[in-house]
Amino acid sequence: MYKEPNKKGFTLIELMVSCAILVVFFVGMVIVFVKCMQIIELAHNSSSAVSQAKNQMEKIRKSDFSQLVVNYDNKPFNVTFDNVKVKGKGVTYVDDADLKLPIVRVNVSWKEKSGLLVGEDSDLTGAYSTVKDKNGNGRLDSPVSLEGIMYDY
Repeated sequence: MYKEPNKKGFTLIELMVSCAILVVFFVGMVIVFVKCMQIIELAHNSSSAVSQAKNQMEKIRKSDFSQLVVNYDNKPFNVTFDNVKVKGKGVTYVDDADLKLPIVRVNVSWKEKSGLLVGEDSDLTGAYSTVKDKNGNGRLDSPVSLEGIMYDY
């Protein structure tokens, strides 16, 4: 009496399809992981930039009120990050339309390790140019921007 062979198991096509599905899944997971690492780096650098912008505002607050425009208007300052591959520059603007209450703006721009430029200062010199000024407001803007009204007390 002839017995049919046992047909338990997977065919070669089924194994190849399941492997292809797994490869697509793992590639997607790696891409998500890399993007998450870039977002974490951006958040860390943003926090560092805010801290340094606050330090610059505090330095300005402690300076001679009568010399705000001379010492700080359209003046760049250095910004350092934990990662030496990340380069950054800050710039200060003083709007002295009201001499008794000038408005001070501090903006920080930087370039991430991934090459992403954060802010309008494309060459990270802190020097204004109309080519860099994407919105045409007369200054280099950035997501990290602090603004305050200074007064002499």
